[in-house]
Amino acid sequence: MYSRKQNKKLKEAYSDVIQKNFKIRTAAILHGIPESTLRPRLASSNDSDIRRGGPTIFPKNQEQQLAEHCISMAHLAYGFARWQILDMAKNV
Repeated sequence: MYSRKQNKKLKEAYSDVIQKNFKIRTAAILHGIPESTLRPRLASSNDSDIRRGGPTIFPKNQEQQLAEHCISMAHLAYGFARWQILDMAKNV
């Protein structure tokens, strides 16, 4: 997973390619990130979609609802195991 610093570098490299017309390889080397990480972000036309991990199964709003439910239950001292969260996701 990327740290905040690495995520910032990725966004800066993205910005350099889009706004300053840098070549992908040049921006990747300049910001110290793998070129193979930058290319898929550039294939997407939405720069706000830069995030960690692979593609999601659910739309953002459903994913957010599930996350909020898990967090609210954790605040009530009822945490879920990984398999329980996966089970909830399958039954949505």
